[in-house]
Amino acid sequence: MKALLVILLLCFANLGFAQEYSCSSFLEIEKDFSERLPMKVDEITTLVEFSVNCETKIVKYIKHLSVERSSLASGFQQRKQRQYLNVHCNKQGLASHGWSSADFVYDRNMGLMLELKATPALCASR
Repeated sequence: MKALLVILLLCFANLGFAQEYSCSSFLEIEKDFSERLPMKVDEITTLVEFSVNCETKIVKYIKHLSVERSSLASGFQQRKQRQYLNVHCNKQGLASHGWSSADFVYDRNMGLMLELKATPALCASR
């Protein structure tokens, strides 16, 4: 999943994202990604959807893992949520700039494994 973060950061940098955090920047990224999806992120992760809702200021990712839920270590979901907040609540993170982010991660049987969220309110309460 680190590879996805690098890809997103490169896209944001190319659009001047660090200064802008605008709907038009996100829509440009969404258009670019839609042409390349599904995108293999790492050995087990595929990004299948990236969408932007400018009205609600939500960026949504849908990912599929090629493993079953039972293969994940105990505490996986809590660790991933903590890491997710660290990424999106830092000074350049989406939630620190008024946007919310949501990741929906499905297992190989298309069962929802994880729902990760970062919102400005969650960041403020940390």
